[in-house]
Amino acid sequence: MKRFFEILILLFLAAGSGEVQAQSITWQRTYGMSGIQYGYSIVQTPDKGYVAAGRKFSNIYVIRLNQFGDTIWTKEFPGFQATSLIKTSDSNYVILGIYGDVIKINLNGEVIWERHFGIRSRKIKENLDGTLFICGAIIVSGVLRKPVLLKLKANGDSIFYKEFLSNSFDGYFTDLLISKDSNVVICGNFSDTSVIIDKPFILKTDFSGNSIWFNSNDLLKYHYTSSIVQTNDNGFFVGGSINRSMLMKFDFNGIFQWKKIYDSLHYGECTYIINTTDSGYAFTGTWDSLNNLDYYVRLYKLDSNGNEIFRKSFGFNDNDVGYNICQTKDSGFAIIGIRDNFQNGDIYIIKTDKLGYANPIVSINNLSNSSIPNFQLSQNYPNPFNPKTIISYKLQFGGFTKLKIFNALGHEIITLVNKKQNAGSYEIEFDGSNISSGVYFYKLETEKFIQTKKMLLIK
Repeated sequence: MKRFFEILILLFLAAGSGEVQAQSITWQRTYGMSGIQYGYSIVQTPDKGYVAAGRKFSNIYVIRLNQFGDTIWTKEFPGFQATSLIKTSDSNYVILGIYGDVIKINLNGEVIWERHFGIRSRKIKENLDGTLFICGAIIVSGVLRKPVLLKLKANGDSIFYKEFLSNSFDGYFTDLLISKDSNVVICGNFSDTSVIIDKPFILKTDFSGNSIWFNSNDLLKYHYTSSIVQTNDNGFFVGGSINRSMLMKFDFNGIFQWKKIYDSLHYGECTYIINTTDSGYAFTGTWDSLNNLDYYVRLYKLDSNGNEIFRKSFGFNDNDVGYNICQTKDSGFAIIGIRDNFQNGDIYIIKTDKLGYANPIVSINNLSNSSIPNFQLSQNYPNPFNPKTIISYKLQFGGFTKLKIFNALGHEIITLVNKKQNAGSYEIEFDGSNISSGVYFYKLETEKFIQTKKMLLIK
């Protein structure tokens, strides 16, 4: 029996260091201090880590993480904000900035080349031959736009620049893909009169930028597009919002077939959709649970017909948005977005398993540059424990305090503290008599501080 306990302890310690990975590694973390740091795109690296891109103040911001979400390096580049990031076929990475900055880097963050184009850029995709397609818009008068498509060589040099919808009053591209029949399919919105009534459209071009077909539907006014994927029947799903998360289905020729609304009673957006390895789909976005401006990051998993398999919500009950999602090597998902309390912003990244579960929040950064050493959540003692343990913490300032216990799937087990407390030191006993052996997490949350730690119950 003693040897059994020793093995369990070793497994517990190894899991913390990443040496045992029978289950998916899951986590939630924020990155940033004072001011604005937003996350807009993420890809997985060959070592099961991540490269993520977004904004820090008024610069393009790129971070590399290991598989547990720990920061390996950070880089800043001129360009205000990254809107898209891809891993290229030569195992490097291309970052697209919102004002047409295109930067290629290696895994160490070293610049390979930079190019600058004067457009409002949205997404970038790589073709099989290494060429790059960029969609976006150009400002033609005030705030009025024309959709544009750029094609670049693998070294970043321009091949062509083309404008579309010359007879429209206003228009812009939002996303594109390389189709299975070796063409480019792009989605966006436009208005054909001076009374701006955004309508979604889907456009197909060849690799030279020549239009093959264009389709829209007057019945879809105010349906805003954000992302496009090709479906199993060679049609297309276009994600977006009509104040509710939405998918529109178009056939192979771009003819509108149907739409589905998700979270029909609450505000929501589908900001990015991907194909999954099980022939289904997944999308991220945002969701207002009570229609009271309390937004959460949303994850939806869909079957091959766009029907919901599951939905998950993550966040802090302020203004949280998921902007990009990728499927990971363990069939889970990595979601990047923002945690915005309407004053400051942090990059928010969630790593889930294949069922959408993620361990509770850890490593929440302070909202100012000043350190707060007297905020402290101590490791429980004893640990491992059976069946009781003591959780200690210190508060520098008084305020509303929560202390909760979660299981390894992120489900809340019990709330130990949920009240206003004065500054000072506290000890709380947790009794695990009524729960099974295993790994658990305890999370301390105040108005200015959140931290989570792990503990092991052995019976």
